Order: sequence, then C-alpha cells, then structure tokens
Amino acid sequence: MFKLSDTSKRLVKVMLAISLIGLGAGVIITQIWFPSETFKYVYGTVFGMIFSVLKLMLLERTLNKSADFPEGQAQNYVRLHYMLRYFLTGAVLVVAAVKGGVSSILGVVVCLASLRPAVHIVNWQYKKQEKQDF
Repeated sequence: MFKLSDTSKRLVKVMLAISLIGLGAGVIITQIWFPSETFKYVYGTVFGMIFSVLKLMLLERTLNKSADFPEGQAQNYVRLHYMLRYFLTGAVLVVAAVKGGVSSILGVVVCLASLRPAVHIVNWQYKKQEKQDF
C-alpha cells in the first residue's frame, strides 16, 4: 500500500475542501440556470476530485522514486512521469466531455485547478506554524 506524507495528506484535505466549495457553488448555479445539467456537474466534480487525488499520489511516488536514481536518470524519469500525468489529465477531460458535456468538464476543471490554491494554503499553514514554534 502506498503511504502519503503528512504534507500530501494536508494537500488532499485542502483540495477536497476547495472541491466541495466548488461543488456547492456549481450545484447552486446549475440549479438556477441549467437544472438539467446539475447531475452532470456533480459527476464531473466527483470524477475530477478522484483524479486530482490520484494525480497527487502519482506525483509524490514519482518524486520519492526519483531520489534513488542518478541525476540524469532521475531527470528522465521525472519528465516521463510529468508527461504521463498530463496525458492522463487530457484523457480525463476527454472522457468528461464525451460522457457529460460542458457541465461535466467544468466540474473536472474545478477539481483539477484545486491543487494550486491548496499548495498555497498548506504553505501558508506551515509558515504560520513555524512562526508559532519560535
């Protein structure tokens, strides 16, 4: 079984919180303007949430394994997995488009975009914690 670091666990929690906020806002918006699209948006959001967590796990696994390789081989390994994650992201967006349409894609994009603010929030939490430790 693959274990996540404490930082990754924090990232997952914050990503899920951001995704749930996006889910709630999206459900309200789709209920008001596009009631028939609500289920598709929820489907896309859940699909995107699952994929975002899996992508984060792949990233952590790649970085941990690359530390065992010599420098040149580690660079190639990281680049290969970088391209693999982008290919998988494209595949998820295509599946969302084919299966659910625009609403589903928006749900997936909300969740995929949750990683960046999650990184900033977790970084801010660590800095705040460091200041309190002094």
